[in-house]
Amino acid sequence: MDLSTSTKEDLLALRERLDTWCKQYAASKWENRFWMLIGLMGAFALIDGLYAIFLFEGLQGLYIVEIVLGLIACFTWYKNYKRHKNNKMLIVRIDEELRSRKKSKEASADTSHQ
Repeated sequence: MDLSTSTKEDLLALRERLDTWCKQYAASKWENRFWMLIGLMGAFALIDGLYAIFLFEGLQGLYIVEIVLGLIACFTWYKNYKRHKNNKMLIVRIDEELRSRKKSKEASADTSHQ
C-alpha cells in the first residue's frame, strides 16, 4: 500500500479503523486465548498424527485427517497472528507518513515566510 499518494483524510480514516480493530482485539482477552488454544490444539494434532503414523499402526486415513486438521488449525492461528502484526505495523507507517507530511508542510511554510 502506497501511503504517499493517499490523502490525509484517507490516512486518518484508515488509521481510525485499524486502531478500532486493534483496541477490540486487545480488549477481548478470550479471543486472544481462543487463538492460542487453536494453535496449540493444531500443533498437538499434527504431532499426534505423525507420532501415530510412524510409531504405531502405519499410514491410516484417520491419522492423515488428524494431520490435515492440525495443519489447518496451525495455519489459521498463524494468519490471525500475522494479520494482527501487519495491522500494528501499518498504524506505525501511517503515523510516520502523517508526521513527515506535517514536517514538510511546516518546512515549506517556514521557507515561504522568509
